Amino acid sequence: MRTAVLLLALLGMTCAFSQSWVGLNYAAGTGECELDASPRDGITDGWGAFWSGQAGDSWQAEGIQWSLSSSRKMRGRFAQQITIDRNRDQSVRFVLRLPAIVPNRPPFIIPPQGTPLLVRAWYMSEGVSNVQAQVYVRSGSTRYLIGTPNPSHVGWQTLSAIVPFANNQQEQPVFYVEFEFTLGSGASRAQINIDSVEVLWTGYAQPQRSRPNPLKILHVNSPPTHHQVLLDPPADFIITDFGQIVSLSEYYTSIPLGVYVNVAQTTNRIPTPWDDLYGGYDFVLQNHPDWFLRDSSGNPFPNPGYPDLYPLDIGLAAVRQRAIQSFTQMVANYPIPEWFFCDNAGSWWQSQQYPTRTSILPRWTEYFAQVFSHVRNNLGRKIAINAGSHAGAFVDNNEGTRWIQYVDAVMLEHVITFWGSSNGYQYRDYRLNRATSPHTDSTWWATLRAVNAYPDKKWLLMCMSDIGNAAMIRYILASYFVMMHDNTYLMIDPRGSNAPNIYLQWVSRPEVWVPIGRPTGGWRVQAGTVADHTGALFARDFENGIVLVNPTPNQTYTYTLPRAYKNWDGQVVAQGATVTIPPRTGMVFYAAPEIVIEVAPQQITALPGETVTLRVICRNQGLRSGDNLQISVPLPEGLEFVSASDGGQYVNRQVRWNLTRLDAGQTRTLTFQARVQ
Repeated sequence: MRTAVLLLALLGMTCAFSQSWVGLNYAAGTGECELDASPRDGITDGWGAFWSGQAGDSWQAEGIQWSLSSSRKMRGRFAQQITIDRNRDQSVRFVLRLPAIVPNRPPFIIPPQGTPLLVRAWYMSEGVSNVQAQVYVRSGSTRYLIGTPNPSHVGWQTLSAIVPFANNQQEQPVFYVEFEFTLGSGASRAQINIDSVEVLWTGYAQPQRSRPNPLKILHVNSPPTHHQVLLDPPADFIITDFGQIVSLSEYYTSIPLGVYVNVAQTTNRIPTPWDDLYGGYDFVLQNHPDWFLRDSSGNPFPNPGYPDLYPLDIGLAAVRQRAIQSFTQMVANYPIPEWFFCDNAGSWWQSQQYPTRTSILPRWTEYFAQVFSHVRNNLGRKIAINAGSHAGAFVDNNEGTRWIQYVDAVMLEHVITFWGSSNGYQYRDYRLNRATSPHTDSTWWATLRAVNAYPDKKWLLMCMSDIGNAAMIRYILASYFVMMHDNTYLMIDPRGSNAPNIYLQWVSRPEVWVPIGRPTGGWRVQAGTVADHTGALFARDFENGIVLVNPTPNQTYTYTLPRAYKNWDGQVVAQGATVTIPPRTGMVFYAAPEIVIEVAPQQITALPGETVTLRVICRNQGLRSGDNLQISVPLPEGLEFVSASDGGQYVNRQVRWNLTRLDAGQTRTLTFQARVQ
């Protein structure tokens, strides 16, 4: 019996973008068995091992050795290796668990209940005696046996199964892959290798939106989850912690990835993190106490804002040499990406060694010249530094103008807008009342000057705002559009919020996607003057409009529109209208083609094997015609392409048309035929 399919459930949608289907891997970053850094215990980072049933003694006492093997691996650099050499009177059972989806740290994208997840793992065993292995998946509250490896199999064997995703009895998402080993009484021996474990949602539909303006998105991935970056659109520069590098590299093969290190401090955390360049507080205290910066009483002191961190004297040759050794070991031992993100570069804490900021700045220049040159020239990596809000460092012959030759990117944090724990989100001052900028200048004017002084370097602007503050978001975006060049990236950080998974929500605001096109020139002064600090209205022309920014705290300007435009809210503003730009305000006016696509079936239901016709309605809701358009519509699972009107082509489960022109206000209807499977 054939059952009718509800076509509207498959195809009813309105969109301004296309979709592609990808395999979303919930084991990415851990299933590859590439990292053993935190802690270094021989067990792949992100996995856990525990006794099941009656507890055994320590792993060593039970004759179980954990390690990552570089010789017996399926792919990548390493595989998880378990060496068993045991002779005990009683049997024992233990589990090696990969927690792909955990309730206390759920992924940003959670599959719907019942979604089939494909589990795959590679397994190899040698010299097996009195050891039994079984592989389970725990989905929700149910544990499934998915395979029993063959101990006599030579070489790698594949274990795979499809398991429905479920919540547990507390309605929390849970999905674990578990390798369970039973060691019988008497002598038990084996060498086991596990690699390339995957938990795949094979039908995840990833939206793809065309870029309507030159915005490049910076994402500092904290709290880290690689699923955050699978949003629409992908980020253009990502800085993350070490644990996410492998997974991010799996999804993004061409965008810059940076791994975080702190170049000015050591930590007292136990165990010492892998990225502590200097070995940790206890190591420095016992072996190199002279490395610490000292307070007026001669004691090492913690960072007032981060009490687990202790500043060190980067002016010492031994400290710089230790940093060089640590960077070298990291690149040799771990899959380090193209970029190191070096926090606190150029920082200063008042100390006996450096009572003033100016006393430490030349020492930082020595550090940059020695340490960062080694990383770039000998290790083949790029350097991004966090210079805080001190844009002034990179202009007017300040010390940053000597640092810039040793780095590839500069982050300016808390610029344009900033956040303070007492006063919340605030606007940076426009400009200082002086001819040149000091090193610590954080003003709007200093930021514009620094970004444009070195267009061959990447500039990472991290501004602060509540995601719901439309006026501040618009001011940040307009400032970015005025200042930016092709190497400028932006992140809007809701620093004062503790909400989960909030660090990419700013890109969902409609202002981010204002269709102004590419810039047609640099920034200019539309009104006022930049000869002094009194104020100016800044402007920049784009293919489809104009951007205006008034960064002053007390000046008001006006601008007369040369043609009809839409504003931030999509409202049409007539030609000749005069608009007022109040203090600390950013405005955008545009006249662009705005293509909206609606896909709908010509009938509501159809039987399997029946061919149906679907309409693709294209509307230009903008103020300008669209030329040389590519229309792309995804073909959902359950339908098979048959044909398309108007020269449409079927490529990679997309039905595509090329339209020469769609005038403002015009509607064009295309069709394609598909067979219900």
